[in-house]
Amino acid sequence: MKPGAKPELSLLRICEMNLGFFGLQFSFGLQQANMSPIYRTLGATEAILPLLWLAGPMTGLIVQPLVGAMSDRTRSRFGRRTPYFLIGAVICSLCLLAMPYSPSLWAAAALLWLLDAGNNVTMEPYRAYVADRLRPAQRATGFLTQSAFTGLAQTLSYLAPSLLAATIDRDLLDANGIPAIVRVAFAIGAVLSLSTVVWSLLRVPELPLAEADGALQTGGETATSLAPRALLRELGAALREMPTPMRRLAPSMLCQWYAMFVYWQFITDALARSIHGTSDPATPAYRAAILETQQLGALYNAIAFAAALALIPLVRRFGAAWIHMACLAASGLAMCLIPQANSMAALAPLMIGLGLGWAGMMANPYIILASAIPPERTGLYVGLFNILIVAPMLIETVTMPLIYKSLLASDPRNALVLAGFLMLAGAGATLLAVRAGRSVEHTDIKRTTRFRRGIRTVSRPEKGRWMAGNDDQLMDMPAPGPLEGTEAAPNEGGLLEGGLHAGAGHGGAGHGGAGHDDRPHVRTLADLARIAGVSAGTVSRALAGKALVNAETRDRIQALARQHGFKPNQMASKLRTGRTGVIGVVIPLGHEKRQHISDPFFLTLLGHLADELTESGYDVMLSRAMPDGSTDWLERLSGSGMVDGIIVIGQSDQFPVIEQVSQTYRPMVVWGHYRSGQSHCVVGTDNELGGRIAVEHLLAAGARNLAFLGQTGGIEIATRYRGAAMAAEAAGAPFVHLPVELADESMGPQIEQALATAGRAIDGPIDGIVAASDLIAMSALRILHDMGRAVPGQVRIVGFDDLPLAAQTTPPLTTIRQEIAEGARALVEKLRARIEGLPTQSLVMPPRLVVRQTTQS
Repeated sequence: MKPGAKPELSLLRICEMNLGFFGLQFSFGLQQANMSPIYRTLGATEAILPLLWLAGPMTGLIVQPLVGAMSDRTRSRFGRRTPYFLIGAVICSLCLLAMPYSPSLWAAAALLWLLDAGNNVTMEPYRAYVADRLRPAQRATGFLTQSAFTGLAQTLSYLAPSLLAATIDRDLLDANGIPAIVRVAFAIGAVLSLSTVVWSLLRVPELPLAEADGALQTGGETATSLAPRALLRELGAALREMPTPMRRLAPSMLCQWYAMFVYWQFITDALARSIHGTSDPATPAYRAAILETQQLGALYNAIAFAAALALIPLVRRFGAAWIHMACLAASGLAMCLIPQANSMAALAPLMIGLGLGWAGMMANPYIILASAIPPERTGLYVGLFNILIVAPMLIETVTMPLIYKSLLASDPRNALVLAGFLMLAGAGATLLAVRAGRSVEHTDIKRTTRFRRGIRTVSRPEKGRWMAGNDDQLMDMPAPGPLEGTEAAPNEGGLLEGGLHAGAGHGGAGHGGAGHDDRPHVRTLADLARIAGVSAGTVSRALAGKALVNAETRDRIQALARQHGFKPNQMASKLRTGRTGVIGVVIPLGHEKRQHISDPFFLTLLGHLADELTESGYDVMLSRAMPDGSTDWLERLSGSGMVDGIIVIGQSDQFPVIEQVSQTYRPMVVWGHYRSGQSHCVVGTDNELGGRIAVEHLLAAGARNLAFLGQTGGIEIATRYRGAAMAAEAAGAPFVHLPVELADESMGPQIEQALATAGRAIDGPIDGIVAASDLIAMSALRILHDMGRAVPGQVRIVGFDDLPLAAQTTPPLTTIRQEIAEGARALVEKLRARIEGLPTQSLVMPPRLVVRQTTQS
């Protein structure tokens, strides 16, 4: 072998050199499978998940091109890529160990930034290492083996929690709510991240650099310079001289990586809704959806592992671009169909499409790229190529929160359908890239061969050509060319003979030959009964889904109703059944008459209630009651006949009124405080315990002079105050009550005045505040900032509710969490039971301390 020539490696050695990539992808798989559930467990909403996933694309955008350029220029006795492998692997291992212990949402997000930085320090030098180490003829095998290891690693990482659940109770939770099986899985990932990289480097070390590799000159500076000016100059030059394949692949990369990022973020919530009918991350059903996501992830990654190996001969025969197009199309179809599946048995076959797509995404673009870039810039261009991956992720991060509610109806299943269409668009973009030349793989950075393209009208497809377009305007392009060193694939009469046509002409069967509809006209139950050959009563019961009608007849009648566009008269149905289909939601404000329904707590609870009620088939009628001395406000609603049941949000100072009405009106459930022996059914939080936890936490954090901000006219806040006061008294800590109303126009001035004078009552400045609600705590944060008092340096604050806004304040707010979503679900479940005459019991939920930065010095 000539000096400096690369030795041919056996398949075993190629596998050993990619073993480190196995460890990195195990780490990446743990992120994909667990970060959204971790974020949701720590209080994130579905809508902000894309923002919390910002770490990966941002660190990739910044770190990978710089590290790629630096690794090209690094000269060390260990090699030019090895130092980056080791540094990145150590960072990954440490962050994986720490992640499951995250005490709050911001801590998990910060750790993900560090974890992704470590991954990105290692990832692109590793891909460059494969290109460095292998001969051109072995690169397809090398990158597809790397893709296979990706599939294997992510299969095991997705399966790890499910496998651990065989010996560890999956409902065993750590203090922060994260399952113990997740903690153990992350610990396994930490070990693999470092150990596999070390194994690869020991078994297949980097080759010594040839003299020519170190002699490249860049603007008068040697290519080994790591000075910032040299690196920036090199990046600029590389962007100007970007290989044509990179430019042509950009639209396809945009579509496929946007789609994949959407899938990772929303698949768990989509399964939770479609299979389990829940969106609450605190429920066992949601945790079951997490495990199902991991099992499906393991399946599609196992398929990717096998597919990557099976694609090696296909890529050699047909070319990476054509195989990539087929893989993306299969993945897109699968994503579109996932929301329609309501069981694991239906979802499993769809993972074949996802596995093919994932195998293609992890290998084919790099095969296309590897032969088009100069060896001295391998690391740099592989790093720059990552921009085509992270830029779509950044675009998704910015755009998804904007369209999630307006275009996708706040439904993660719709997000998956969008991802499917984008993946199909990626396949189409790959086809356009192939059309731009005989094959993207054949484009050389020094000499690009261009093929003439033209549009012409044809009356019929020609054999041996690919035809694309619509109607009679077709794009004519060559059939796919072979990879170098292989024989051309026979066309066998044209792979797409006939072009892309619509399935039916304008005179399709749907309109009828005579231009009119001959179907019988159906306006009443009797009309439909006559067509079905049954009685009107049977039709009524069948359309209502009653079990009195056998399944075959019921299905036949429902199909006839759909065929004829018949819908039962809802008003008549309601008159007959005595049901309105409406639930009244009333908010009594006897003690806080200036409080608005726009209060964030009300909006949060109302949103969850509306979701639960509408999914149960009810409409919602919302009312704000201002008793003002009267006691019949609730009787008027319960006796109106306008509603099937009532949900009361908060007892205010109206506990006796609610208790009296409940004696005669059964279909009513209340969000509020439970008193022993009361008759009305309540769902609420142990407010006294919450107040006690808040004070105990402030004292443990170093606060000494405490205050409670909030009016105590309402029973819930009064109970919070009582718990806080009892805890302060038990600890011998000074404690003062500062009344503050929950009305926007008066809250700020009242807080400002109260804080300015509070110190006089206890002979010292207030350094610990228990706020009756998150809204009061947020206002106090702003006013303390205006007063020049630092939080948490001089004053520590604890809120109450854990609204979504609490994590977004500056600094993020420590608070007592009420399980609002779970409470809304319980309110609706208990109300439905009471409407049906079933017995119910009140539910008192335990509060939970969520520690953020307003109490951390």
